[in-house]
Amino acid sequence: MPARYIVIATILVISILIAGCVGAAPTPISSGVSAVPGPDVVTLAPPTMAPPTAALPTATSTAVPPTATPTPAPVEPIAPDMVLVGPGTFQMGATDGRADAQPVHPVEITRPFYLARYEISLDEYDRFCEDTGVHKPSDSGWGRGQRPVIGVDWYDAVAYCNWLSEKEGLTPCYSGKGRLTQCDFSANGYRLPTEAEWEYAARGGSQSRGYPYAGGDDPDAVAWYADNSGGTTQPVGQKQPNELGLYDMSGNAYEWCWDWYGDGYYAASPASDPAGPPPTNVNTPRGPNKSRRSSAWREGVEFLSVAFRSFDYASYAGENGFRLARTALAPTTQTRPADEAVMVYVPAGEFTMGSSYEQSKYALALCREYSKVNSVICTAASFDNEKPAHAVALDGYWIDRTEVTNGQYQRCVAAGACTPPVETGSYTRESYYGDPAYDNYPVVWVTQQQAADYCVWAGAQLPTEAQWEYAARGPESLLFPWGNTFDGTRLNICDAGCTAGPNNPRVNDGYPDTAPVGSFPTGVSWCGALDLGGNVREWVGDWFGYYAAGRQVNPTGPATGTSRVPRGGCWLDRPDDARSANRGENDTDYTRHKVGFRCALCETAAQR
Repeated sequence: MPARYIVIATILVISILIAGCVGAAPTPISSGVSAVPGPDVVTLAPPTMAPPTAALPTATSTAVPPTATPTPAPVEPIAPDMVLVGPGTFQMGATDGRADAQPVHPVEITRPFYLARYEISLDEYDRFCEDTGVHKPSDSGWGRGQRPVIGVDWYDAVAYCNWLSEKEGLTPCYSGKGRLTQCDFSANGYRLPTEAEWEYAARGGSQSRGYPYAGGDDPDAVAWYADNSGGTTQPVGQKQPNELGLYDMSGNAYEWCWDWYGDGYYAASPASDPAGPPPTNVNTPRGPNKSRRSSAWREGVEFLSVAFRSFDYASYAGENGFRLARTALAPTTQTRPADEAVMVYVPAGEFTMGSSYEQSKYALALCREYSKVNSVICTAASFDNEKPAHAVALDGYWIDRTEVTNGQYQRCVAAGACTPPVETGSYTRESYYGDPAYDNYPVVWVTQQQAADYCVWAGAQLPTEAQWEYAARGPESLLFPWGNTFDGTRLNICDAGCTAGPNNPRVNDGYPDTAPVGSFPTGVSWCGALDLGGNVREWVGDWFGYYAAGRQVNPTGPATGTSRVPRGGCWLDRPDDARSANRGENDTDYTRHKVGFRCALCETAAQR
């Protein structure tokens, strides 16, 4: 066979093998990175064929062939680790400190967004410089690597956002130049956070515990500043993160925000999604000021507050760095037509399911602390069904924001697709199901099969155990939907007003029985789901079985079994029952005044 045919055949075989590997490979799920719902599909153009080359000079020619210049390797960016920040309302500003942080005013963040877990490092920024020819900022002799980039003006930060967006096949947010730069918040590319987004995230978003600094009340635990930095910036991510898993939002480097700065802006700020005032002092030699947040390694403790504001000329580099944001474009809620239930979106991701040894010790201590009132016997074996802790990766899905209500369940019964609950009363109420006064309360006295039938009628299904737990815990694998510390004000469990207990006499939530769904907004989970810690236990789709070790992808539990699983705590439970890892085991025909359910829906290919 002529040599040219052998070469062609070899190329064809290799091409077929490569195509087969690509087609068969599963989509990887990154560990520790919050996946963005609805990623764009990037179509790669076929390689451009080079034009034919001119004939080479003959052996007798005196011409010297030109020396080929090697093509530099393309510079690949480092994909940032992004954290999903759900919508919510918070009090922006502070009553103490500078006047520009006053008055304190309510702000609603209506659109979910992603925020980088870390400040942009020199390693990340250097790649941008190498690819674009931009001069690398100095490291002041401290070293590069994972230290936050500083010496970056606002326009440099904007250029980096657009560069990274284009590198990842996303739509850049920024257009225009200089002080005429515009931001399209509906684009899916990278951008700078607004001041309101930054402060909301620094405070911990919907999971805020009210700390004065981002992550705690001890500045040395959460921040690099004048008293502990040694006079230099420090590698990102070395201090304690805040409630959302964000690092260095107090100290290390100042961070540019999108907003033009206005010292009296808070008095006229919009109530929803404020993005700053128009630019001022535009005709001064150095131009208008842009807002920046956080603080710097050389500043004092008085500048570390999550409410602290500062500014700089947009064209000034100084000690300024930045972190990235992205608008979460996939819809985060949808309304189910059959029962008008609101579902929240849970993006694909990975978490640790179950309880570690240390988490089991905490559960046992919590049980013993609150069991003194009613003499419950707490043993370590009570938590064995939560072991071993294991990694679980899940595709994106939807889950009901609240438990299914009496009113919604009545629709299914009226349609002939569901049978009525076994009982029509609740623990303290003779009339409950069917009584209009309790239409917005969770339905109880239903079996797991009745719950499953309802979800099918509604066009959904019961969540798997893994889906339920991930919606409650998130990528950080929190102990409770709101964080890692029990807080009796954030849920409905058995407390001082509970005639079945009390198990938590320190608070009184006002409900000795079930509460209207969504009554505890401060107990919201990372994805926007409510009542995952209390009110009623909830049926899931799995048969009961002990966990297997090792990483699992979209687990659905044993294929068969003799008992089903309810998840979460309820209105008559102890605080340790409200942990997101808590799981039960009941007969298939089990019903009680404390068990209800919610539905889930797998993300379709079209929604991706």
